[in-house]
Amino acid sequence: MISAGSLTRRDLSVARLVSVRPAVVLTAIAGASAALQAYLGRGHTGPRFFPDEYIYAAISRSIGHGHLLVRGHAANFPALLQPLLAAPAWRFLPVEEAYHVLQLGNAIAASLVVVPLWLLGRELGLPRWSTYLVCLFSVTLPVLALVPSTVSDFVTYPLAVAGAATAVRSLAQPTRKRQLVFLAVAVLATLGRIQYFVLVPAYLVGAVALDRRAALRRHALAFLAVAPAALGVVLALTGFYAIDLHFFSPATAKMFGLQAFLVSAPLAAAIVPGALAALLRPTNRTQMAFACVTGTTALLLLAEASVWATPDGRFKERYLFAILPLLALAFAVYLRNGRRHLRIVLPVALTLAIAAAWLPLDHYTSNAPLFDSQTVVAAWFLEQKIGVWQASLLIALVIAFGGLLALAATRVRTAGVAALLAAIGLAACALTAAVIVDHSNNLAPPPDPAWVDHAAAGAPVTAVVTPSSGRVQMLQKLYWNSSIQREVVLGEGMATDTYPHPAATISRTGALTNVHGDFLFDGTGSQASFWNAATLARHDEFSHGVSDKRFTLFHANGAPRFRLLVENQLSSGWLSPLTHLRAWPASGSGPTGVRFTLSLPATAPHRVRLFVGPERFVLHPGERMRFACGGTSPVDMFVFSEDASLDRFKRLVTVQMSGLHLARPMQATAKTNCART
Repeated sequence: MISAGSLTRRDLSVARLVSVRPAVVLTAIAGASAALQAYLGRGHTGPRFFPDEYIYAAISRSIGHGHLLVRGHAANFPALLQPLLAAPAWRFLPVEEAYHVLQLGNAIAASLVVVPLWLLGRELGLPRWSTYLVCLFSVTLPVLALVPSTVSDFVTYPLAVAGAATAVRSLAQPTRKRQLVFLAVAVLATLGRIQYFVLVPAYLVGAVALDRRAALRRHALAFLAVAPAALGVVLALTGFYAIDLHFFSPATAKMFGLQAFLVSAPLAAAIVPGALAALLRPTNRTQMAFACVTGTTALLLLAEASVWATPDGRFKERYLFAILPLLALAFAVYLRNGRRHLRIVLPVALTLAIAAAWLPLDHYTSNAPLFDSQTVVAAWFLEQKIGVWQASLLIALVIAFGGLLALAATRVRTAGVAALLAAIGLAACALTAAVIVDHSNNLAPPPDPAWVDHAAAGAPVTAVVTPSSGRVQMLQKLYWNSSIQREVVLGEGMATDTYPHPAATISRTGALTNVHGDFLFDGTGSQASFWNAATLARHDEFSHGVSDKRFTLFHANGAPRFRLLVENQLSSGWLSPLTHLRAWPASGSGPTGVRFTLSLPATAPHRVRLFVGPERFVLHPGERMRFACGGTSPVDMFVFSEDASLDRFKRLVTVQMSGLHLARPMQATAKTNCART
């Protein structure tokens, strides 16, 4: 027997930790995680992950009213779990309260991942201390900086891990009840995010690997699930998640390897080599089941994410982060087994170190804060603090040091503990950096984000999307205001999402023929005034440097008729390289004229050569020109220039237009003519 006096201080601390009831430790980890995430979420006061956040909110509101539509069209959206859970909040609470309730729900749901991780660790026979560390790692991942975003990832996170846990339990000792439990969890995870249908094929791979010819007999219920899983995927790929053949290319294979590196090396270089060794060299049936489920799930998720990542070359961390806790558990299995497997650990560690030098993260951090990979965002934050070259070198050194820890773990058990602690520390640092960046990019809503709903007083509203207008500003209005139930697109405007969006049709008399009643006109990229539309509301607040007063809610009895319409004139007054100007008289036809001023500030970088109608002019910095245009018919003309520069939002602009108003035409010509005045 070992006396108490012979125990070291470290042994006593571990013994105390192990003696505490697991429920207490797990509750402490989950509770602290949820509380911290909820607290940090207070700095994230408005949605910015578009169009996803709007679509989830729109479907939730639709469910709350007893149907499944988005702006009057079938949702065609399979990920219904989060909208179902969020529907009561959107239905019965004011929009701002509902938003904060959903943020709190995300924080709690993401923190509950410790429960299936604990159960899976117990199934694998892991020591309590190592499972506790894995649980701590799972709630410090940098992607959790997105918890305040009202998307489905964090509701589904614990379900994805629970799907793996129930799969391993059923594969290890197959019974009908365990298969039913697995299928129920897999269905919930798939309803949360369609990508998690991969749990079913992962289970089947494990069944065939473990039971060979007896697999169909011993796992009959799981095999029967193939048909509905395949049907769900087909419905998803022909609906909202429809993909084109150009998504598949040789670049997809390259993206597969790149994402495998990015999801593992920056945070988990110290544990991935040992984790792979455990997955490739299981020692019993339960470990074999775990290896099949984890390995197949990881490979299929990487394949899915690579298909979506290929067109834009972005790391899809949101699709992959559920892999990391499973890899951490695999590393804990590696430590428990006590096998060295140097032939596996060494080449994997060397591969990660070489890849870190060959693929520095600064190649992928351009515009990082605008995207959804929080590990890359953390790398971008580090670049801003210490410089691009220094940050890339430091990250490469951290990955190389992780490889050394992985090698040390093959011989020294305490090095394995250090590897897990290092992964937790790196994840926590990256999470902190990602939260800081998220708060600095917060798109705070105006004091009354539901101003359209309030002004419309229950009437349906049509959103008019205009050329040169940004999608985000209109999506914000759609997110906060459920009264906007339809969208039409004017000219070359960009629709907010993939749902049907008819073109805004303009008659010869200037009438918007497919718009009636209340309509919200987006003035951020095009300007207009109307003959027969009354202004109901116009917000005078500023949001992220953009004036919301450019969004105007009008009401028209019948089809609204334009008075003036300038497509591609920004709310700042600047014209885009090709601007379309039209004007109609009160009668809709007959002689029409307009007057306006074009100018360049003295700080303009160069002169601008431009066509105003058919005439050519040159405008120098600091110069102003007044024009009169018109003819015997409504004005229809273009202002065109190739001498563009970039404004502060990186948009192409040419000259400023001001003082536009109707006037009598100077010449009675059939076509619109312009002259300086």
